[in-house]
Parts: sequence; C-alpha cells; structure tokens
Amino acid sequence: MTLVLSAATPGFVVQAADRLLTKAINNKPRPFDPVANKTVVYRATDALVSLSYSGVAYVKSQPTDEWLAELLWGAPIGRGPDGNGPAAMGFGVRPNAWTIDRAIDALRRAIDGLPQTWINLGGLFVSVAGWRNDRPVRPFVVDIKRAPGETRSSVGGTPRRITRPKTFALVQIGARVPKVTINAAFDPFRPSRTLTMENAEEALVGLIRGAARRHLTVGPHVLTVAIPAPGLGPAVGRFHPAKPHRVRVVSARKALTVAVAHTPWILASGQYHSPQVAVGNTELNLDGMPFVFEAPPGEGGLAALAFPIKRPNP
Repeated sequence: MTLVLSAATPGFVVQAADRLLTKAINNKPRPFDPVANKTVVYRATDALVSLSYSGVAYVKSQPTDEWLAELLWGAPIGRGPDGNGPAAMGFGVRPNAWTIDRAIDALRRAIDGLPQTWINLGGLFVSVAGWRNDRPVRPFVVDIKRAPGETRSSVGGTPRRITRPKTFALVQIGARVPKVTINAAFDPFRPSRTLTMENAEEALVGLIRGAARRHLTVGPHVLTVAIPAPGLGPAVGRFHPAKPHRVRVVSARKALTVAVAHTPWILASGQYHSPQVAVGNTELNLDGMPFVFEAPPGEGGLAALAFPIKRPNP
C-alpha cells in the first residue's frame, strides 16, 4: 500500500506520492525498495498529466510503473544492447498517440485484464491528475480502482468543472487520510490567505509524511508533480526526501559524494525518460508544454549527472 494525493484547483494541479515498496515477512510489512518510483508524467495529445499508482508493485516480473509507461508508450522500453540493463531513455515517434480519454480507457482495460490471482495480492489503483485541452482548458483528477476480489475496475474522479475561484478538489488512493487531518493541513490557507501551488505541494508532502508515521506501508520520501494552468509557467517535478539522499561518484581524477534526487517516468510524443538518479535540473519540452525536474545542484565541479536505476527483482 502507498499513498497518492491529487489536488486540483482552477489555477493548478498537484500530485504527490510516496516511494516505499514493502513485502510481507511473517505477515508484517518490511521495506523492500524505499525509493521505488510510482509516478509517470505523461503528455497525451490533448493533456499533460501526472499519474501514480498504489497496490501491487510488479505486474508479473515488471515494475508496475514501467508496465504503465510501456502501455502508454506502446512498445517495449529499451534496456541497453544486451536487453538486461535498467530501463533508460528512448527517442522517436511513439506508437500510441492517444488522447487522455483513450489513454484512461486503455489503462482501465489493461487493469481489467490482469489475472485475478495477481489483483488479489493487493489490488491496483491509478490516479491521473492534470490539465486537458477542452474549451476552455480544465483541471481534472480521474482514479481507476480494482481492489482485491474485484473482477472489474471502477472509474471515478472530480466534478467536470473546477472553475470557481475557490474550488478545491482532493482525491486520494492507497492508505487513507482522515478528512479532519486533510482539513487541518489546508486550514491555514483559508479564508485570509491564498492557496498557492507551493502551499498545496507542501501540505500534501506533510500529509504523506504524517501517514508514514502511522502506516508501515507508506514511506516518508515523496515525489511531487505540480502543473499550473497552461500559460502560467512550467510543470515542475520535485523529490522531497525525509533526509538527504547522497551517492558516491568516482572519476579518474577524484571521488565525490553528492546530493541527488529521484525522477519519475516522463513520456511525450517523441521521447521517454525512465526514472533516474539526478544532479542538476532537467528541462524538457513536452510537445509545447515545458517541464522542469528540480534536483540538487552539482558539487565539487560536477555540473550535472543522471543515470537510470536498476530495480530489484520481484
């Protein structure tokens, strides 16, 4: 179980997800992969969204986030010359040039097609949050849920129109956060203060950290994707570790230990990027919509660094 929170307002959409995978040992959850990715930034032909999952961490032998990315992309993700390396990045025309409605329908049908024995291990829940290019453009959150024991998924989400100045919608999947706790996190911004995108992001991270203290299956390291209304600036991804994550980088000249961030999947019409360990910001043009992933700046003469993460076997 994980926790994904998606907030939508007339000015922005923010999605936050923890990164912890657990496995049961003697019927108790134990950490398996503390910084596993659960998020995909996806540029559909008519939308920019962040989608995150909760539930089973692998579909057969494939990490669930990679399974989702491969489904949306439409072809196998490259794994290096021998086919055994970590998922990396690719360029070229994607096979699936889908609208967001078609992508959501494909996700629902793929989840419905998973074997019941696999779903019974923990279910599969996907939250899709972002902006779609209707007339006018509008924010939305859609969730696709198939719980253990269910043979078919259900689809729900926010009201069709989130347009009034103070409209606010929050959708959660995975571990539950009581409504009173959510209200307490956002009360400081009502009614005298304006809720900004950064305020909402901070509140969602705090809610997930609070849940991590109560639930062994929720982790304190959080990845967020914040998407402002089109024309108001770039979408921004950020990694919020409970404590700094550092890696040792060794070159022919010296060794450095530097702070790093962990990125999500990023998919657009002509490119995909797998989850990376990153130093320095990454700036991408996702078919006319800018996206920036903020990572710690380089140290000791290292300007930037990115390398794919090899995931543990299920």
